[in-house]
Amino acid sequence: MAGILITAPHQQVWDKVSDLTAHTQWSGHEKTEMVGNDPVGVGSKFTSALPGEEPDQIEITRFMPPNRITYHSVMRNGLEFDFEMKIQDRDGSTHLSRTGKMVKGPFYIKPLVNMVIGPMNEGKYIKLIKETLESES
Repeated sequence: MAGILITAPHQQVWDKVSDLTAHTQWSGHEKTEMVGNDPVGVGSKFTSALPGEEPDQIEITRFMPPNRITYHSVMRNGLEFDFEMKIQDRDGSTHLSRTGKMVKGPFYIKPLVNMVIGPMNEGKYIKLIKETLESES
């Protein structure tokens, strides 16, 4: 599984990546808010917006503490993506992987996004997550 090794405890990594409101620290989004007050889990909804843009709609589709979170994002332009983050202990450090896949969009762009652009962006995001977590340790 591709990913990155983070010098931080497993629980600290889980706490950060499972808090979707913290994703503003590496996603470029200005604000992410939970919709409602229920405990976070499958079905929890969030809005997340880039500066000056209408918000994306996000829903958690799989929540398996402290190892996996999957969420579906409907972007303001109608494109839809599924994202998954997996966390594993690795000899005192934590391995994090993040994958994203376009699930709704123009047929001619989905292969490009899923095979080229997506993996490049996911690599960028997990590096930023690593930097954030290691600076907090």
